[in-house]
Amino acid sequence: MSGRKTTYTSISVDELIRLRRQACQASSLSQCNQALQQLAERSEQLMRQQQSRIDSLNSTINGLNRTIASQDAAASRERQQLRTQLQTTIQNTNQALQQMAARSQQQMQELSQQFRQDLAAHRTDTARAIEESNRRMDQALQSAVSSLESQIGTVSSRMDRMEQDLADSARRVGILFNSNASLLELAREYADVARTIADDTARNFRTELLLPGRLEQVQELLRTADQDIRDADGKFPTNAPVARQSARTAATAAMQLHEDMVRAEQAWQARYQAAVQALNAAEAQIEACRRIRFPGETAEIDVDRWSNGDLSALSTRQAALRGQLNNADGLSVEALDGIRQAGAQLASEVLETSEFAAIAFGASQDRADVAQDVADSMRESLGLMIVDHGFQSGDQRAAHRIHLKNPHTGFEMVVTQYPETGPDGVVGNRLESDILDYGTNNEQEGDRIAYQALSALSGLGLCQQTVQTVPGYENCPSDRRQQTDMAAWRHQEAELPCPVHTQPAGQTAVN
Repeated sequence: MSGRKTTYTSISVDELIRLRRQACQASSLSQCNQALQQLAERSEQLMRQQQSRIDSLNSTINGLNRTIASQDAAASRERQQLRTQLQTTIQNTNQALQQMAARSQQQMQELSQQFRQDLAAHRTDTARAIEESNRRMDQALQSAVSSLESQIGTVSSRMDRMEQDLADSARRVGILFNSNASLLELAREYADVARTIADDTARNFRTELLLPGRLEQVQELLRTADQDIRDADGKFPTNAPVARQSARTAATAAMQLHEDMVRAEQAWQARYQAAVQALNAAEAQIEACRRIRFPGETAEIDVDRWSNGDLSALSTRQAALRGQLNNADGLSVEALDGIRQAGAQLASEVLETSEFAAIAFGASQDRADVAQDVADSMRESLGLMIVDHGFQSGDQRAAHRIHLKNPHTGFEMVVTQYPETGPDGVVGNRLESDILDYGTNNEQEGDRIAYQALSALSGLGLCQQTVQTVPGYENCPSDRRQQTDMAAWRHQEAELPCPVHTQPAGQTAVN
């Protein structure tokens, strides 16, 4: 005889696949009009916000044009010629940058619309839709940068063309640029323009956030140019070519910084949009998963309850990430990417939670079915009657216990089933049986019948592990008499199963 036995039951692989598929379909955003409407409203709000940022960016770009155009005219014809050429070059560049910003904004709007359509159609994997949207956004940004470079070329090539045009124009009006005095005038004009662009960029852009260290590099080049100009204007007049070259280098670096800042701002806005979209989608997914109903079923599953509050925990994480985005101007591109990844992870975990809740709900029903099956089998074989039964703490999510006894022979046993979450995140039931008294029955026969009853649970369509004897109880009845105190059982604090979330390779959980 063996007074204590254990086994483990879980749903079959086919049933698990079916249940997961149904849970995924039931909690799909395409099935939740309210969540989709909320997502659409948030997307429109984001687009208005992004348009405002683009308008501000265009205003900043135009401001540089006005600043340079409003500077006092240079004293010499050399400086006047160079200033005219620089103004034209900068204005053409800024026009191209504004066109790039407009194209990028249009692409962002189209991608946002595509993203909403993906979620509203038959996609059930929100996280995958988020990543796909991000891939398309990266392609759009790269396309915009390539288009800009093919349109206006590099800063250095533009400066070379400008100086060639300047030389051609100067020859027509009789200006020579090869004297030390003329070269010094060019150096001063280059330095002034470099200073104007650097100051404008520092004033209007988040230089240290988006391109850390770059402004300091330009300022250092400008300090070098100023020193070379002072040297050439004083005791080293032959230093004028060096002054002109170092000043041009500073101007080129300042123009490059300005252009890179505009592109960086565009990239930041795209990353910001991606992060907001990811959180919007995660929030919509949470809303869609709050209650799920399978096709043909009348009962709804309260996902937060059956996941032991996990959906609320995910919602809290989503709100915390939203709080970070509410102060996004101080966030780096890397931080925004982190929030987007966290949003995608949240969306994935929400689906896992809804699947878990559906499986946990089914496991609870299995506990009741198994208890009834064991009771029926033991009644037919040994005449055992149900003394009492119920869930721990009176909670259907918790363990279930049934107390059986034959009032005539005295054979008495208790069967308890505890829900457990496996490493794969699937809830199964660990079954423990306690034969407390064999009564007047033959112990070996009673043990055999109980063993058969516990071994036959696969007939309910469950996967079952082999029934094992608890060590130490191979030849004696169970001594856990407290198992029959059902009043205490109904008041015990229950340990409830919780989801086990999977993490993508190389990624850790985001709190």
